[in-house]
Amino acid sequence: MMYIVNKKQLPELLVTTRLFCSPFPTVAEAVQEELEDYKTKEDEVRRLKRAMVTILIRLVLEFGF
Repeated sequence: MMYIVNKKQLPELLVTTRLFCSPFPTVAEAVQEELEDYKTKEDEVRRLKRAMVTILIRLVLEFGF
């Protein structure tokens, strides 16, 4: 028998092992939160980069650097 977890098929043996017992959900949740935090920070860095490029382009156009 196969189980589908996060779009991946896992054998029954794996699903019924200790992997999915007590600490795993807590750790998985913490990893997910960290990943979401990282992605938020990554989006902010990209936004700041775009802003810097815009400012540099304006300086070049205005002052001919």
